[in-house]
Amino acid sequence: MVNLDIRLKAVYDLAEKCDTFLDIGSDHGYLPLHLIKNNIINKAVVSDINEGPLFNAKENFELYKMRDKAKFILTGGLRDIDTRDIDAVSICGMGGELIISILEEDKTKAKGFDYLILQPMNSVNLVRKYLYENGYTIVKEDLVKDRHHFYNILKVIPKKDIREFDEIFFDLGYDLFKEGNENFIDFINYKIRVNKKIIENCKSQNSENAKRAMEKAVDYINRLEGVKKDYESKRCNRVY
Repeated sequence: MVNLDIRLKAVYDLAEKCDTFLDIGSDHGYLPLHLIKNNIINKAVVSDINEGPLFNAKENFELYKMRDKAKFILTGGLRDIDTRDIDAVSICGMGGELIISILEEDKTKAKGFDYLILQPMNSVNLVRKYLYENGYTIVKEDLVKDRHHFYNILKVIPKKDIREFDEIFFDLGYDLFKEGNENFIDFINYKIRVNKKIIENCKSQNSENAKRAMEKAVDYINRLEGVKKDYESKRCNRVY
């Protein structure tokens, strides 16, 4: 069986035992195939909005003799899916705003799962903010790096998060800060570099917009440096 790449392996590692697992935007179906093979789930519902990826997933389930373990649905998001007998869902490999729209489209269905695994390709700050404001709690989070790309993976339950933390952690991930992650400092340094480039670009522009953008970037870098210092201090003192 094809090995999972770094991103999908991190998604796989956050899955827990359940009977039926829904994979939205499944593409080749590699995630549910590995989950079934290793007895983490018994059955899968595999969905995609495009016929090509769904056909590829069916072919792979046939190839590995697991066709009887899966149901395939051509649809986008949660629409057209009867979720009453589905325990958990993964929504991965798509934009953060699209993930939010899927959760928002049918809130009753979205909150009917035991857990959700979300992996936005961008706008993870918007996803975290949406979850916090709409009655979800991130119970576990991972941050992996594949070549030059960072990927955030969030394991979520439909329960209100009562924790209080600075808004910068919508960008960075409070659980990554609290629990520790080998890529956390690299991720902060990446964000610092991005904002330093913004400052350099703004220096050559004589406008109020450029001035405001530069001030915002300077302030953000200072806040990032503060989080970085606190994180390194916690790691040094073994405070988790």
